[in-house]
Amino acid sequence: MGKTEIPIRTISSRDGMLDIVIVKNANLSFFRELFSMNRQDTKVEDQEEMIHFQTASLTIETSAIKKIDMDGEIECTTPAEIMVLNRHLTMIQGA
Repeated sequence: MGKTEIPIRTISSRDGMLDIVIVKNANLSFFRELFSMNRQDTKVEDQEEMIHFQTASLTIETSAIKKIDMDGEIECTTPAEIMVLNRHLTMIQGA
């Protein structure tokens, strides 16, 4: 999805939390669900093809070493720990 904004209302660059989005099956059904999320009555909890949660840190472990794709960049392998360094970067956000 790259630079496409995911329409989840709870995502904020200022809350000090990682927003983890796991796509179970990136098929036509998933994209239909994703685009329906722009409607006010759609809740992320109701989506079947996607899991969203927030956390301050995350450990990724696999039985065999795997490459990790983060927004199209493969820079590390498992096991890996990802954490928020709160107020470590200045975020500039448009209106």
